[in-house]
Amino acid sequence: MRTTDGRPIIIAEFASPWRRSLWPLSMLSLAVLLVVAGVALWAAPGRSVAWMVPLAVLVVLIVGLAGYFTIRRYDLTRDHLLVRRLGWTTVVDLAGLERVTIDPDALSDARRTYGRGHITRFFNTYVNDRLGEFHAFGKQDPHAVVLEFPRVRVVVTPEDPQQLVETIEREVLGRRREPDRTITGTGS
Repeated sequence: MRTTDGRPIIIAEFASPWRRSLWPLSMLSLAVLLVVAGVALWAAPGRSVAWMVPLAVLVVLIVGLAGYFTIRRYDLTRDHLLVRRLGWTTVVDLAGLERVTIDPDALSDARRTYGRGHITRFFNTYVNDRLGEFHAFGKQDPHAVVLEFPRVRVVVTPEDPQQLVETIEREVLGRRREPDRTITGTGS
């Protein structure tokens, strides 16, 4: 279902929490970035504007790009889970979804096979003994929700995993289990 202007109808929104270790790591990364920039400016020949402007632009670009990739929230429609970042949206099609479960250990012992962890949030392809290969959008271990499809698993980490699971079961999986109420045949 879509609104009159073509946007999907959002059933529910779920915040994406920061992992406790991300706050200090993000602040430490920012501090290191600023210290390096400060030292570079101090050591620059003649401390000229020719050094200051590109360095300031570089610092702003690095921080801006990190923010651009940050997962802000998850929006649920009847057909998709939208992973909202500051800069864009990743669409997870729920058409083949078989099961959704809370699994606080889903990210345990996971090894990254593709992607990046950066100063604000993570999005990657991982592998572990528990799930095999899976895609992860977020990194808050105790909040992990596993979406199981025939060929792939997706892990998201909403602030309220129980609410996400209940909403998907009711609005997506439950809708598929309802009998077809279409009227067929002809009247007499």
